[in-house]
Amino acid sequence: MIDYCVGMTVHNIMLRRTSTAQQVADGLADAIMRGELTPGSPIKESALASSLGISRNTVREAVRILEVGGMVRYTLHHGFAVVDPSHDDILELYRARLAMEVSAVRVPRTSEELAPARAALEALMEAYQTKDPAEIAPRALDFHTAIVGMLNSKQIDAFYAQLVKELRYLLRVLFV
Repeated sequence: MIDYCVGMTVHNIMLRRTSTAQQVADGLADAIMRGELTPGSPIKESALASSLGISRNTVREAVRILEVGGMVRYTLHHGFAVVDPSHDDILELYRARLAMEVSAVRVPRTSEELAPARAALEALMEAYQTKDPAEIAPRALDFHTAIVGMLNSKQIDAFYAQLVKELRYLLRVLFV
């Protein structure tokens, strides 16, 4: 967002430097997370392209972005559909998260290094008081992200951010 330009003040200008495919992927991801596209729902490229007035290739690229993110799956002769997570899918994600977190806590940490995890834990404990899964789940993910963050690796942080997207989706499916 731009708040200031030389010689004048400009407020509330949001720059979106994303491709059309990324914007379609973001919109589909939002629809999936809101439950408008439920697990198992097919994603019809031609219908979506027609309704948005864009090419099927752009839609295909958008859906491939979601496939990499674990929200949709391609099946031969059936096309793309919203992932209906299996028990094994959930175990695999938790196994990956466990490996990273165990690696992060093996090394003794200073109080300063532990501060982000402590703050995230306090926020999680406050969320537990609400007894609202919509409040608790994001705080729990924040806490686990803070633990993994102690590894101080941009590559691992990027990988974990993708894992969190998949976990967020799975939690939504499980709770809804």
